[in-house]
Amino acid sequence: MMLYCPYMLNPDTLSTCKQVGNRIKKIREKLNLTQAQIADKVGIRFEYLVRLEQGKANPSILIVQNIAKALNVKTPDLLPF
Repeated sequence: MMLYCPYMLNPDTLSTCKQVGNRIKKIREKLNLTQAQIADKVGIRFEYLVRLEQGKANPSILIVQNIAKALNVKTPDLLPF
């Protein structure tokens, strides 16, 4: 898992990260799940999920797939394209 600082991302990538993060957060909250619960299900650090939801990290497709599975949605539901 690689973390990126927002200033290292080009504007399009940063926008995509924010959109993915917003979708993760919206679905998680709708399911009344905590960030800690999802992070545990996915096998990632809580802090990383926080950064993902804030759009401050660029997740791999594997991480997005695992988060989708934990949220019981399809991977495309988390992607803005």
